[in-house]
Amino acid sequence: MHTMFYRTLLMAALLAVLAGCTGVPAPKLDAAGLAKKEGEPDVPAMETLWLDSARKAEAAGDYEKAAGQYEQLLNRRPDNKEYLLHYADAQRRIGKLEKALENYQKILDKTPGDIDAMEGKGLALLTKGDLKESANLLTTVMDRDATRWRAINAVGIIFSAKQRTDEALEYYKAALKANDNNPIILNNIGLSLAFQGDYDKAIHAFQLAQRHQPDNKSAQQKRIDLNLALVYAIAGKMEDAKLLAQKHLEGAHLYNNLGYYAKLANDKELAKSYLNMALTESAGYYDKAWHNLEVLEKKGN
Repeated sequence: MHTMFYRTLLMAALLAVLAGCTGVPAPKLDAAGLAKKEGEPDVPAMETLWLDSARKAEAAGDYEKAAGQYEQLLNRRPDNKEYLLHYADAQRRIGKLEKALENYQKILDKTPGDIDAMEGKGLALLTKGDLKESANLLTTVMDRDATRWRAINAVGIIFSAKQRTDEALEYYKAALKANDNNPIILNNIGLSLAFQGDYDKAIHAFQLAQRHQPDNKSAQQKRIDLNLALVYAIAGKMEDAKLLAQKHLEGAHLYNNLGYYAKLANDKELAKSYLNMALTESAGYYDKAWHNLEVLEKKGN
């Protein structure tokens, strides 16, 4: 029952300077200059500002802000494929999957076979839980470009979701060859090894991911740390789990998660389902521990 419950949940887991005035007055104003309202922003300068802001937001992992900046850019240049692709990517990362898919498809309608849009669409479909169509698109992407680590990594996640862990690990290893020491891939390797019950190797993979994560205050660092805490707990190392989890959680939230971890430590099938949830980054995965604990306690009564 636990496994079916979490399989259901499973199907439900990027980066101006404004030109200054010369200070030299023009000898006279042309007609366009006379027509321009005082204080009206210079469109190219504003576009540069929005693009710079969008790229900085992407680099910081603030995809909500990035999506807003790209939306403004698209209002100015609705036919700009680069802006539309980044807008779709940001929407995918904040969970607006239907809008992301719609925008990837707009690119593919105009440029059939666009590899970036195909990859993005495949990743969005994976997050949505459409494993078959996602696999079809991502396999095509890999056939055309064997260095696309995101596509290779995503196919590994698909195999993990199907509980074909050995095959998943082969794809993760291939993804690492394309992007060495990538913390996202190392995180997935850790989860898959834990799924197999090889907790020591899983912990080592997470520790490597921690070392190669450039920003230790990012959402990705939090994800890696909490996944490692999860595996510590499943392996019976509750004190290590607590020390790591409390870097990101506090109060009732911390203890609710630790309580759920303790449940997982005694239920290996449930632990496997939860590891699958972590791999696909199901919505609310880290924030639902209290609800999940209540559900389990009611089922146990």
